[in-house]
Amino acid sequence: MSANKDSRKRKRTQSQWVCIAPDIALKKGGSEESCSKIISLKHGKTGQPTKFLLTQNPKQLFEINKFEDDVPRSWFLGEVVQQDGSFLLVTPCDPVFTILHLLRRSPNKFMILDQILEDSEFPSYREISGCQGLEKALSSICDVRGDSVKGYKLLDDRLTAYLKAKVERLELVLSNENVATGSSSALFSRGKKSGGSFDRKKFAFGIICEYLDDTAAKNLGKELGYEVLSAKELQKETRKKRPASMDGGKKSLKPKEDYSSLGTGKSKSSAPAKQSAAAKSLAKVDKKGMKSISAFFGKKKK
Repeated sequence: MSANKDSRKRKRTQSQWVCIAPDIALKKGGSEESCSKIISLKHGKTGQPTKFLLTQNPKQLFEINKFEDDVPRSWFLGEVVQQDGSFLLVTPCDPVFTILHLLRRSPNKFMILDQILEDSEFPSYREISGCQGLEKALSSICDVRGDSVKGYKLLDDRLTAYLKAKVERLELVLSNENVATGSSSALFSRGKKSGGSFDRKKFAFGIICEYLDDTAAKNLGKELGYEVLSAKELQKETRKKRPASMDGGKKSLKPKEDYSSLGTGKSKSSAPAKQSAAAKSLAKVDKKGMKSISAFFGKKKK
């Protein structure tokens, strides 16, 4: 690769991002061990590798969400124009959402915390041991045995109660902040109160479900009276609502009426246009020996 190509590649590499985060998430420590770090964990709902920020002193887990628009945008950062107009939002995250799949690996077995956090695919799980609120949350959703060394076994009914309490707290926050959650809301906009407490609870339930696997989401939905569809069930429902031709059926999506001839003057069903009195008189004139106007503008014959 030539030197010019190398320089162009370096120019395209982005070295900074706009980030909105609490002070503790960006706090710099004296040593490398005391600095915040980016780790990769499994997303509770999608199962995909997801970036989180882990702070030290206190040890706390934050999720990182990237917001970007379809419309090209840029940032003015001092004397520099950054082409990428997206930004990162760093917010606290309950570590329980990231370890539910680990607790389900051995549903009838008690495991100590080190065993729970053992994951060869995601070694960073070991780093969230001692994370703020983790052991307290495990005690709320698990059957616990032992004193100095505790063993945990997930109980679905306790997990559902734990998640239900989260939905109710989030519903209260939505109400206090006057967040519109009904049909009149536009992308989580603030405005007039709409929909009442039922809409807010359903909205809060939907937010919590964005972090849950299908089992936990369905159990919570059953407790709150909401139906939850798994990814496969949602795909089936979507197929049912599609027109037959989209699924390879025999029905056609062709329009019932043919509008292709509009504006061309060649419509089969169109009636001849009515002529004015002057046009009718002109039509009766004897045109023999007359030349058309276009004949005066043609090329002269040599």
